[in-house]
Amino acid sequence: MTYTVTEAFRRFLQARKTAANADLIDAWTPAMETQLNVAPGKGEPVAGKRSTWSDGTNHWFNVRIPKNAATDPSFEDYTLTFPLEEHAEGIGCTGWDWQGRCSRWAGFDFDTITGHAKGIGISDEALQQVKDAACALPYVEVRKSTGGGGIHLYVRFDGIPTANHTEHAALARCVLGMMASETGFDFASQIDACGGVMWIWHRKMTAANQGLSIIKPATKVLTANVLPANWRDHIEVVTRRRAKVRINEIAEEYQDPFEALASSRRIIPLDKSHKAQIEALMRSGFTTLWIADHHLMQTHTCALQALMEGPEAKELKLKGLFKTESQGRDHGSPNCFLFPLPDGGWKVYRFSQGVTEAETWTQDGQGWTTCYFNRAPDLRTAARAYGGAESTEAAGFVFDRAADALKAAGQMGERIDLPEKYRERTAALKRTKDQRLVVHVKREDGDAKPGQGWVSQRSGWWERVTDTPADTRPDDNHTEADAVIRVLVSPTREPIGYALRSKCGTWDFQTQSNCRMFLQSLGFAKTEAEVLIGSAVGTRWVQVCLPFQHEFPGGRQWNLNAPQYAYVPADTDEPHHPTWDALFLNWGRSLDKAVRENEWCQANGIKTGARYLLICYATMLLRPDRKLPILFFWGEGNSGKSTYIEAFQLLVIGGWADAKRALADGQFNGELENCVLAYVDEHDLGKDAKAASKIKEWSTALNLSIRKMRCNQYTVPCYLHFVQCANDPTHCRVYPADCRIVVVCITKPATPIKKEDLHELLKKEAPQFMRTIMDLTLPPPDGRMAVAVLDTAEKRHLAYDGEHVAQFVDEVCVYDPTSRIAKQVLHDRYLTWCVDTDIPDAERMKIAPFGRRLLAIGGGKVTNDDKVTTENGSRKDAYTGIKIKEPAKPQPKQLEETP
Repeated sequence: MTYTVTEAFRRFLQARKTAANADLIDAWTPAMETQLNVAPGKGEPVAGKRSTWSDGTNHWFNVRIPKNAATDPSFEDYTLTFPLEEHAEGIGCTGWDWQGRCSRWAGFDFDTITGHAKGIGISDEALQQVKDAACALPYVEVRKSTGGGGIHLYVRFDGIPTANHTEHAALARCVLGMMASETGFDFASQIDACGGVMWIWHRKMTAANQGLSIIKPATKVLTANVLPANWRDHIEVVTRRRAKVRINEIAEEYQDPFEALASSRRIIPLDKSHKAQIEALMRSGFTTLWIADHHLMQTHTCALQALMEGPEAKELKLKGLFKTESQGRDHGSPNCFLFPLPDGGWKVYRFSQGVTEAETWTQDGQGWTTCYFNRAPDLRTAARAYGGAESTEAAGFVFDRAADALKAAGQMGERIDLPEKYRERTAALKRTKDQRLVVHVKREDGDAKPGQGWVSQRSGWWERVTDTPADTRPDDNHTEADAVIRVLVSPTREPIGYALRSKCGTWDFQTQSNCRMFLQSLGFAKTEAEVLIGSAVGTRWVQVCLPFQHEFPGGRQWNLNAPQYAYVPADTDEPHHPTWDALFLNWGRSLDKAVRENEWCQANGIKTGARYLLICYATMLLRPDRKLPILFFWGEGNSGKSTYIEAFQLLVIGGWADAKRALADGQFNGELENCVLAYVDEHDLGKDAKAASKIKEWSTALNLSIRKMRCNQYTVPCYLHFVQCANDPTHCRVYPADCRIVVVCITKPATPIKKEDLHELLKKEAPQFMRTIMDLTLPPPDGRMAVAVLDTAEKRHLAYDGEHVAQFVDEVCVYDPTSRIAKQVLHDRYLTWCVDTDIPDAERMKIAPFGRRLLAIGGGKVTNDDKVTTENGSRKDAYTGIKIKEPAKPQPKQLEETP
């Protein structure tokens, strides 16, 4: 009996309900955005149809409900022509109700999130703390993953309106930001694929692993009124138009300086005091938002002043002072952003550079108007707040009334009793050389000592030196030098050098001497330039290599010159890129046989060489930290070998380099930093043993030592994936049993396309192809490599370097001391093998070499001084101790697959 797709799904799921997933299946309806993945099984891929397999009679394929979910969703039910019982691998939902145009729930694969986090140095202990914190959130449901070994997080909604899957994904990412503010872990900046499919049934689920069983239920459902008002700002991020949420109140000309400022801050997790202040500000009536992407809060300066001066200040234990000149007429428009500091403090910035504010504010070296909140003020701030005027003669701040000076000192934590008659006199606040606060009060003739601790000065002042610091603990994020000079270290804290920003806006590596001269050219005195350089040394930046991530990940990390995607993926459920498909089919054709014979490929549904090479491409673009075999493309000229490299170069900005010089030169290899694809084109590594050894070492290295001119040597993570191209197959050095190289033989296309025309077609289809890449699920790695290392006939030929008899013996023969075989029979079998293996006639050897080769096989000895009786009774020369392996079972004919 046949059913429609939705009815088949309903029946199939209801029949597979368990105690673990019953609630998920009961909540499923045809209105929910749903994905069916089928297993390839013994089927063969169908040419021209994506994710479709056939056994020659039936076709089965993945199903998505609805179509065009990211834009204008629709779905027309149809009859399902294959049995789910035989072919279904997993059925999942995103939590989006496409018919009701609302979000019911969102799920997050915690292992995916933490997998990203590990890539930027989060320890296992810290990850466990994050898991524990997530379990403590009342609106988060925690379940086991489908396989039982990981954790999935679910957040339920009361039907929040969302027009399409894109808005649903933005809502999900916003929720990650809420989770970040409550756990102290920046979920949102580590994952950009939100609101994706979560399995409600999968083959991996068993009674033993208890897949999808609830660990901790949610006790709260999120409603629209508890969400940040700007949750739709995440749309630009989930559609990959931006790396982080844009702060809309910051004008376009200030966006780049803001990114640099935000990234220069050391990440301070929110403590209880921070969270209590945020809640109080949200009750103020002024719009208050926590922006997890930048680890900052947006609010209004009037809200901050009201909180500091209001009744909650005592309960919140606020300290210091805060003033603003803003009138606060528009409660719905924030005018400042705040970065958290230790012990509940904040560094406050106005949105625009150069804004005039109250006397307690200052302007930093980059023009940002800034001050502190909930932090004991320094001498300058406290003095100006109470009318103090800075004086070079007094070397401090002068007050018309000592009473005001005492108030300023009180703000800094120093409580001083002073007789009433002294309070109306002129006073001053200064600092000692060791940065302690000094109070001066004007002395008059006949004065008695004001009290204990006061001494008389010849200059006509009563002086009291305190133990109170004149400057509070300095901000850990000095940014005065960041706009001009940055001192860089590697992730392992090895010195890299000085980066100097030129007048045209580019950053270049320079010597310390050049940096000093450049700063002097900007008007800094020599001593000032040295202080600025010294300050940069003390607040150094960590230069990281995070391919395809934001330039400024935060925490004073600089993802300098990291490769980026050149195209935004198209918003489509059915990407169409025939030119790319044709290229992969041509590249992968010689790998088809090896793919069919490889267990890892078959276990992961990889049926063709085209699909295998597509997985290699996707690995470089999605998980560049995973290792790939060295791909050696060889064939005649204009066959399309180099196009594999050129097509990748079209997809990315940076991230590729010619490795020829680095392999040959033992001195410098700076071009390989931030490199994802390193290529060697028409360079004979077969004769260059040193280069061949180096390329193998780097292909599996976790770290890479970089040495550039005028820079110290330093270590970075190694993301290198090597591709070698050559007309001559001997240019690649391959050994028997090699476990790092895949040899790809390219044949010339019947109708080649001009390179210029080909590139234009590839560019035109690139957004569609990137959609395919982004939607592709990478298979689990095969050991240390992301894909299996294929053993092709071409590779075996190269490994034996023309010794085809040796190759034949190793592949076809085994040692058997009881066996005898006629020499002519063995020779005939060898000639048959030569035909099957495409050995040219000129290279087929006579029977004589067997006598020398067959001296030892498998530890035994083969002799050639015996005879064997044939079926017709004749006696033939024979070998003793060798026999031919049983022939392999024939493989089904391979169908071409569109990758």
